[in-house]
Amino acid sequence: KSYSYHIMMYDRMIVSKMTLPEKKLISICKWIGGNVLFSELLESDQRSPLITFQIPELITKFLGMGSGKLGVVAPSIQFWLAIAVILAIWILVSLVISLVSYHFFILP
Repeated sequence: KSYSYHIMMYDRMIVSKMTLPEKKLISICKWIGGNVLFSELLESDQRSPLITFQIPELITKFLGMGSGKLGVVAPSIQFWLAIAVILAIWILVSLVISLVSYHFFILP
């Protein structure tokens, strides 16, 4: 059987052993990853190049490139928005951990 099949079965085995709060947390994370972070938009780059140029054949053979045609594309707003959301989530998680640590370890 394929590698992806074994990974899927392993994930099912782990999820089946989880408690209800853990399953809810996983579903929230999957929702964030699927909806907030534009996962389907980040899977492949569909942008068309603004500028295209040709690299000499000698350089492409040296670098092992197929064709010497390259292009420059504009920045992707979805990517930067997803990075900003991840950063905001990480800041909130860090804030909660630091507040809990301060309250239970530093104050007493």
